[in-house]
Amino acid sequence: MAVLIGESWRDKLVEAFAGVSELQAKYPGDSALLSASQQLSYLIALADGVEKDDSALEEITLGYVVTYQLADIASADLAKLLSEINGRVRQYLRQNDRRLKIDQ
Repeated sequence: MAVLIGESWRDKLVEAFAGVSELQAKYPGDSALLSASQQLSYLIALADGVEKDDSALEEITLGYVVTYQLADIASADLAKLLSEINGRVRQYLRQNDRRLKIDQ
């Protein structure tokens, strides 16, 4: 899980979570923001060692969410960050002969 562990990784997750939380304050009840928030919470729990089961990594859809569902409201910086996080998850899964379900 080296790709998904480290202080800089956690910092990026927290930064993305903060950005999503700001948008949730502006757009309460938005299902795409709720999904992104839940996914980021899970990734933070993995990074902190609170969550040990990484099987839900295959369900991560942050790249899709930001590209297709949040394109009109997410800043370019937040979009880039969420896409980078999604890419790191995808890379980790590939290194372990797994894949995102969205890629199947």
